[in-house]
Amino acid sequence: MTKAERIAVFFERLEAATPVSTAAAAFALLVETFLAVEDEFCTDVADRMFPPSGEFHFAVDGREDLDIYRQRAHDTIVAANGAIVIRIRRSGTVQFEKAGANGQKVIL
Repeated sequence: MTKAERIAVFFERLEAATPVSTAAAAFALLVETFLAVEDEFCTDVADRMFPPSGEFHFAVDGREDLDIYRQRAHDTIVAANGAIVIRIRRSGTVQFEKAGANGQKVIL
């Protein structure tokens, strides 16, 4: 599978997952889902992608309810209520959005 195909599976599985209610649970859902997709579908170690990492965690000024995890070309934003947004950093285009368990999405 190509990277794009694996990302599509990742988004499908995230969408199908039960919404969570905390930032920690959202981060765990992201990481576990991403690794499961890569373990299942990535056959070339050199082509392997990696999930968000605490090494690249940034707080959002004035928004204690949000955390940003930076990847190569994306920002993954996790809210205190478990909501998730994944956007392309350069354009700001949202690629994926999931509400938290309370039904609320991330408001940027």
